[in-house]
Amino acid sequence: MRTLAASLAAVLVGALVACTPSGPIGAVEVIELDVTPVAVPDAPPPLPDDQGGIPFATVEMLDDYIALTGETVDVAGLLEAERLAGEQLRAALDEPDPAAPPEASAGAGSPVGAATVGAVAAAADARPAATAQLALATPLLRSPTESGGAGESLVVGMLTTGLLVPAMQGAWWARDLKIGQSSGRIGDAQTAAARSSGETEVRRTGANELSVAIQQESTSADGVTTRNRLTQEGKVCPGDDGEFDFTVKLEREVTGPGGTVREELTVRVTGRLGENGYPESMAIDAAQATREVPAGKQAIYVETRQTLPDANVLNVILVSQQPAQLVRSSSGATSADVRRLAARASARLGALSWGSALGSVTGMWNNGCVGIEATAPTTVPPRSGLEIPVTVRSKLSAEEFGSAVTAALTGSDTVAPESFRSTSTITFVAGEAGTQGTILLKAASRRGTATKELTISTGGRAYLVEGTNGDVYASGVICDLSSRRSFELVGTGTVTTFSPNDDRTGDFRYVDDGTYGQGLIELDARGSYTIALEPDGLTGRITTNGTGTTAYETPLGRQEFQFPANFTYTMTAIEGTPDECVG
Repeated sequence: MRTLAASLAAVLVGALVACTPSGPIGAVEVIELDVTPVAVPDAPPPLPDDQGGIPFATVEMLDDYIALTGETVDVAGLLEAERLAGEQLRAALDEPDPAAPPEASAGAGSPVGAATVGAVAAAADARPAATAQLALATPLLRSPTESGGAGESLVVGMLTTGLLVPAMQGAWWARDLKIGQSSGRIGDAQTAAARSSGETEVRRTGANELSVAIQQESTSADGVTTRNRLTQEGKVCPGDDGEFDFTVKLEREVTGPGGTVREELTVRVTGRLGENGYPESMAIDAAQATREVPAGKQAIYVETRQTLPDANVLNVILVSQQPAQLVRSSSGATSADVRRLAARASARLGALSWGSALGSVTGMWNNGCVGIEATAPTTVPPRSGLEIPVTVRSKLSAEEFGSAVTAALTGSDTVAPESFRSTSTITFVAGEAGTQGTILLKAASRRGTATKELTISTGGRAYLVEGTNGDVYASGVICDLSSRRSFELVGTGTVTTFSPNDDRTGDFRYVDDGTYGQGLIELDARGSYTIALEPDGLTGRITTNGTGTTAYETPLGRQEFQFPANFTYTMTAIEGTPDECVG
């Protein structure tokens, strides 16, 4: 597979040399394309339940080859081999960080498909005028086995279900790369009908720049070979100026006994994020170069370009309906050939443009480029205050920077301030016992946006405990059974201390405080205890099981007596948080 990139480059260079273009690069002949506008339904159609693994196959390219050569091709066999290779590659891309704790590794490098589409839907909700444009793109998310759908599934699936975005911004093995370093993953499969192999490689080219390549090659039993190479490179995460500039290129080729069809699609996405982390400007420059070489016949070559200067995430597919400018064509290409190849590639450029913007730009405003660092304990005492440092950091360069942050609290008492600059702290004040608060932190800047949730609970119910130790009444408060904090019952001249093992059992000790019996009698009892609560949790009892000793001095010497330290105390839930449990 390492030679695939070189071989593709060689044949593409050969195509340019052999085609004998009739016009210079700067030619601007406008081609009126026969493009049927996409109908906009009342609501976006639903996404497929299973967006699959990595469908490498390009059915429309196979259809082009079949139409050119008249051959019969085992399309289903090629698709199955490529699907299996893609599943292997997807699993390799999604593997967790071995150095990360279990709770963190679950999301490392994971697909962002549903989350990304959700982010776009949310963006559409925030921009009512553009909502309808989302419907233009969703029909392209078709099954790889559906006729005419695999090419769009290749492009949109790769870029929107999280292949390139996590590889560039989320996967641990990509983030840890030094400038100039690269890392790759492979997948391969073989069936009775075809064999296929794939590879992905990520190279860090700068602090906020990565180059990613995914390539595949499959050969069927009837001698037809398909090749795909998808690359993305450039500035995918903006700096303080908010500017991004990246290029996505898809090179595809089908070759067999009857000839060759080769297509190169290139989309450059440029723009700038605003202070709110959303694009305030964006432009799409798209170009295609197609070469058809029937066996024994003259090759034809057509190269065109289209632009969409006022693009946004929801309308970028409309680049396919922009006027096409002829860059150059071979001498053997007729006007009909030029119109046919330009129109055919135009729809595919629309899919590639939409996939590029959806997968990468939405990642910028959906935790793709920046992250919030903030930690807090999961449980705190009722009505206690807690300071939480908040830092915003670039995911690729790991640099800390200042960003606007908002803090919204659900439940509990207060969080302040509600808006601030990062590299600061917020103060959380817990609520009463048994309550819970969730802080939603949102960072937004020209570098992108990020969110983080912190959920903090206070202890459970507090109880008033009272009863008698023999002839002495004693009482006290349990602040939280789950906290395993020791608690005491105090009576006249006595103290009973309970040390929990868990929320229902523990050990106790019953002693005098030096004043019992006017200081003439010593008490010391030890043992275990159990707690039993009623089903409603509002009442219960504590039962001790132990042995105690009473001692005192007499004219005849020290006297000691043992007694069973088996006591029962009642528990009654306290409404609110008692002062003993604050802080």
